[in-house]
Amino acid sequence: MGNTLLETLIFSTGLPEGDIRRELQALMVQYGKTPETLTMDDLRQLMRDYVQDVLLEAKNRFP
Repeated sequence: MGNTLLETLIFSTGLPEGDIRRELQALMVQYGKTPETLTMDDLRQLMRDYVQDVLLEAKNRFP
């Protein structure tokens, strides 16, 4: 199930697949998750952290 969730998310973002895949995989490593064990709740948490990181980076880049 996790692989399907991850692939659906990556495709749905419209972002460059390689970039978003690398960033989500890095977050999965931080949480000790793999695509095979990823649940919907895990994915929500990963995306929450990803969006927060992107917003903080943008804030710091464009004060």
